[in-house]
Amino acid sequence: MPVSIYELYDRAEYGRKQREQDFDMGMVKEVRGLLEQYPEIKYDEGEIVPSQDSLADQLFEAAVELATRVGLFIMDTGRVVHFTRGEILTALDRLPAEQRIGAGKDEKVVCSRKFESPDPLLVIAGPTASPLAEGDAFVRIHQSYAQEEVVDLLSTGHPMTIQGRDIKATSPMEI
Repeated sequence: MPVSIYELYDRAEYGRKQREQDFDMGMVKEVRGLLEQYPEIKYDEGEIVPSQDSLADQLFEAAVELATRVGLFIMDTGRVVHFTRGEILTALDRLPAEQRIGAGKDEKVVCSRKFESPDPLLVIAGPTASPLAEGDAFVRIHQSYAQEEVVDLLSTGHPMTIQGRDIKATSPMEI
């Protein structure tokens, strides 16, 4: 059964409290354990995207196991949200096969790529979630990414102020 948005909210608001540093260190410990459990998972700088079916299966299993063991840290509340394997697999099954972004000649279709898909990768570039000063520099930074021919989609940074006003958490300015 899928997890409702209200259940997610409750888990984020009332889940187990944990310091971010403790969460991060716990994740590192779990990753080390999973690398022992899945010995085929190794970094190969000559092969960025693994092509062996068995390795892809192990990477998927290790990722789901990691997610169920450590959960998801919510910075705003300092709490950890946990998911069961079933909840994760159900969410993955319910993902849309494709999403259209943009319009006209700039429209791109973002779709789920299957293993060994011949479809070209989409290139998403930009100063993702980076705090930036507003004004001319903000525009020039984004333009430098957008004008590259290989870039399909732009992931933007966020201004630290809007028209000189500070953006305050939980205020309309944050939206």
